[in-house]
Amino acid sequence: MIEEGLGFISSPNRINVALTRARALLIVVGDPHLLKIDSNWRAVLIDCVRRNAYLGCDLPFQNQPAINSHKKEVW
Repeated sequence: MIEEGLGFISSPNRINVALTRARALLIVVGDPHLLKIDSNWRAVLIDCVRRNAYLGCDLPFQNQPAINSHKKEVW
């Protein structure tokens, strides 16, 4: 079960608190291949890629048309 693999960071409330408390800069350190499994973290990763704010390893969904379109991501 993915919730067991991600632990407390799979909670939408904790994700919200973590992302909205930052005032000037937010740096997330984690394994994007694991985080992308959770729909909330996947949305965060996709938003970072769209804003050209992602730095790190290659993502499994980079260079796919769904990232650049306004369609719902299906991976």
